[in-house]
Amino acid sequence: MATSWWCYALFIFLLGATSCVKNQISDISGNVDLRQSLSVPLGAKTETIPTPSTADTSSIPGRYGKFYYNDLPYPIDSPYFVINDIVALNLISKTNTDQIWSVTFSIVLSNSYPTQASVQISLLDANGNFLDRVFENGPQNIDAAETDANGNLIKPSIKIIESVYEDIRLDLLKRARYLNYQVSISTSSSKTIRLSDKNNFIIDIGTRIGLAYNIKDLSH
Repeated sequence: MATSWWCYALFIFLLGATSCVKNQISDISGNVDLRQSLSVPLGAKTETIPTPSTADTSSIPGRYGKFYYNDLPYPIDSPYFVINDIVALNLISKTNTDQIWSVTFSIVLSNSYPTQASVQISLLDANGNFLDRVFENGPQNIDAAETDANGNLIKPSIKIIESVYEDIRLDLLKRARYLNYQVSISTSSSKTIRLSDKNNFIIDIGTRIGLAYNIKDLSH
């Protein structure tokens, strides 16, 4: 009989303790902040220099180097090929912006031109007005691609950069609707440069969006 009474008392105690823990979990669950990250690829954009027409070609080399495009002479009279491109940015529009606490751009640059290149990416608002530069310390330089003795492409030069948006910069990103790619391909060279339609400059952007929300939002 004594053993039965002890077991009954233990059962009542555990039942009360379980109820208490359950109530505590219920109280805490409404005030727990969660953070998670969401990976969103923006995709790759391929940029190329203007293709010369037969009328543009000449046997007279340009001032900045002796270039050929598909074996036709390509006179160069500028120290850079400059490429400007604007693409839509739909990163934020489908997300509750109040829940975003950080965005990290992971940018892969690929240069298959046999000369050095540089790139800057700018944020533009819905009206095309400048907001911010992704590379805070100035344009990123990328080495020339690796070529053989005849100037043929062996492999492109690759560079990976991360740019983090938090606080004030994040507010600018939330207003951005376009990315402006500004690519410069150097034309300054003391050797003969051979180009073809195989050469390009690729900008591939992935993002990691940091989200913060309260656990009670999950029930809505």
